[in-house]
Amino acid sequence: MVRHTQCGAVQHICSQLSDMDVIEAVCCVSDHLTNLRELQSEGSDLQRKAADLLLQIFYGLLPSIIASCITTQQPVTQVMIDLYQPPFECDPMSGKLKYSTMLYCSGQYDQAADMLSHCESLLGPNVAQYCSCHGRAYICQLDVFLRKGLNTSTVELLKTSSTSYVIFGKHELPCVPEHIRHEIYRTQTQNDKNQRIELHKWMDFVVIECVPFLYYLQYLVYREEGNLSMKQSAVSSVHETVCVISLSVLH
Repeated sequence: MVRHTQCGAVQHICSQLSDMDVIEAVCCVSDHLTNLRELQSEGSDLQRKAADLLLQIFYGLLPSIIASCITTQQPVTQVMIDLYQPPFECDPMSGKLKYSTMLYCSGQYDQAADMLSHCESLLGPNVAQYCSCHGRAYICQLDVFLRKGLNTSTVELLKTSSTSYVIFGKHELPCVPEHIRHEIYRTQTQNDKNQRIELHKWMDFVVIECVPFLYYLQYLVYREEGNLSMKQSAVSSVHETVCVISLSVLH
C-alpha cells in the first residue's frame, strides 16, 4: 500500500511537470526538494518517514531533467555526477538506471556498462519487484523477501530491498533510448484519450519496470561496444524476464 501511494505521487508530480517548460519544471522540483528536506529534518515522525520516501522521487527527477538540457554525446562532468548521487543513496535501482540511461545517451558506454553491472548485482530473491500501474503484472514475492519484511521497517524495506519502475516525463526524453522514447506518444487521437480511465494516467509517460529495463539497457550498451557475447546474454535475460512477467499476468 505504501509503495502504491508512492508510485501515485510519482505520476502526480510528472503530470504537473508536463504542463511546464523546462525552467519551470526545474524550479518546481527544486522547491519540492527544499520542502521535503525541511520535513525530513524538522517534521513529525510520520512526516519524516513520508519525506524519506518522496525524496526518492524528486532526487531522481532533477538530475534527469537537467541532463536532458545538455547536448548528447558530451562528456559527463563531475557536476552532473554529483547531481545523481542523492538518488543512489535513497533508492536501490531506479535512480541508478536513470543515471545509466544518461550515460548511454551521452555515449559513455563503458561507464554505463559498469553501472548496469552494479545494478544487476543488487538483484536477488530478497529484492521485491513492484509496479502499481493499472494493467501491469503483479509479481509474487519470494519467501526470503517476505521473511525479511517481518524484521525490517517499511521505509527501510522500500529504500533498500524493493524496485518499482523507472518513469520519464517529456522534459527527460533526450535521456531516454530512442525506441523507448516513443512510448510517450502512445496516445494518437483524442478518441484514444477518451477511452482512458483515471487509472491510466501513467500512459502519458515512459514507464518501464526496473528489471527488464536493466537488461534492455545492457543490450543497447553491449551492442554499441561490439561485445557480441554479452549482448546475446542481455537479450536472453530480457526474454526470460518478459516470460516471467507474462506468466504473472496469466495467473
